[in-house]
Amino acid sequence: MRRCGFCQQGSILVMTMLFLPVVVMALGIVTDLGVLLVARRTAYGVADLAALAAAQEVDLESLSGGIIALKSGAAQAAALEWARTNLASLFPSWPAGYQPQVNVRVYNATPSGPSFHNGNGRRLEYPTVCVSLQVPVSMPFYVGPNRVLMVPAHADASVVPRPGGG
Repeated sequence: MRRCGFCQQGSILVMTMLFLPVVVMALGIVTDLGVLLVARRTAYGVADLAALAAAQEVDLESLSGGIIALKSGAAQAAALEWARTNLASLFPSWPAGYQPQVNVRVYNATPSGPSFHNGNGRRLEYPTVCVSLQVPVSMPFYVGPNRVLMVPAHADASVVPRPGGG
């Protein structure tokens, strides 16, 4: 009986050595997915903050006349500045040869009616700022250390009047 117990100890070592690469690969995949999820959540936060900052650029002259509108140039500049500043502070370095892409669109409703979102065709009744980001993320383990994925993020912010007009 002792002899069979000794043989089984060796089989456990063989099974461990066979499954060890599977465990290492699973840990690499989980780590890569974690990196992607953190980068995606961070990019969405940056896009949301940039859109909210741009929505603060209300045209006060048209507002005094009862028309809610955004100053397109100032809103676009504010969104770009906030997005680039926050991306630089949250992502300390970019993969070689890659830079984040920031796209800002400002939609003002015209007196003839609402405008429509170019990306999804959604009807926009109020002035809206749309910020789209593409953030490069380097994959550390399983996908490949030299592989770079572009993580997309999008956020909208609208200037909506208060209920009751007050």
